[in-house]
Amino acid sequence: MERVNQSITKLIAQNPSSAKILHSLGIYFYNYSENSLAEICTQRGIKPEWVIQKLNDAIQSQTLEPGRIDDYPIDLIIEYLKHSHYIFIKDRLRYLGQIIDNYPAPNGSILADVQEVFPDFAQEFIEHVYEEEDTIFAYITELKKIQDNKAFLDYKEIVLPKKSIQDFENEHHQLDDEMQGIRELTRSFNLAEVSDVHAKVIFEALSNFSEELKIHAKIENEILFPKAIKLEQEVKALLSTPE
Repeated sequence: MERVNQSITKLIAQNPSSAKILHSLGIYFYNYSENSLAEICTQRGIKPEWVIQKLNDAIQSQTLEPGRIDDYPIDLIIEYLKHSHYIFIKDRLRYLGQIIDNYPAPNGSILADVQEVFPDFAQEFIEHVYEEEDTIFAYITELKKIQDNKAFLDYKEIVLPKKSIQDFENEHHQLDDEMQGIRELTRSFNLAEVSDVHAKVIFEALSNFSEELKIHAKIENEILFPKAIKLEQEVKALLSTPE
C-alpha cells in the first residue's frame, strides 16, 4: 500500500495515466497535488484500497481496440463507431478540456498555445462527428434498409443522393488527421518539452487521444468504407433490376 501514502504529484509522475482514472473518480489531481492519496480518501470518505484497485484495473485499458470488428455486419460497425464518438465527446474531450483549462501556463509557452487552440479544435471535432453521423452514417443506414427490405420496396420511388460512398470517402480522408495542428504545436507530444507533472499529464492525454483517433479512422477507412461501397453497388444493382 505504498502508493496510498504517496503525494498525488508523485503518484501521477510514476504513471500519468493515473490522472484520468482519479479524475473519473472525482479526484482532480491539480487540486490535490501535495496531498497523499490516503488524505484525499479520508476527506472524501472513500476507501483508498478501492481507489488503488480502480487504478490497477483501468490503467491497462486506455485505448480503443478494433478487435474483430471487420467481421461485424455494417449496421453494427456504425453503432460501434457512434459509441466511440460518444466516448470521444463526453469523456475524452471533456477531460482534456478540464486539465488544459486548469493548467497555469506561462505566457508564450507551448501549453499557453495549446490552451488557445484547443477550444476551436474541440468545436470543429464535434461538428465533424455530428456531420459524419448525419450524412455518411445516415446514408449507409438507408442503403442497409433497402437491402434488408428489398422484397417490400417500390424501387421507382427510391432516389439515391448525388454523392456516392466514394465521394464521402474522399472527403473523409481529407479530414482524417484532426489533431495535426496540435501535434505539430507540441512537437508530436514530446514529453521532453515539458517538465512538471500536470504538463506531462496533458501531453500524454493528448497523445492517447490522438492514437485512439488513428484507430477510429483506420476502422472507418479500412473496414466501414469498403463494406459500404460494396453495399452501395449491391443496392444500385437491385434498383436497376427490371420488374
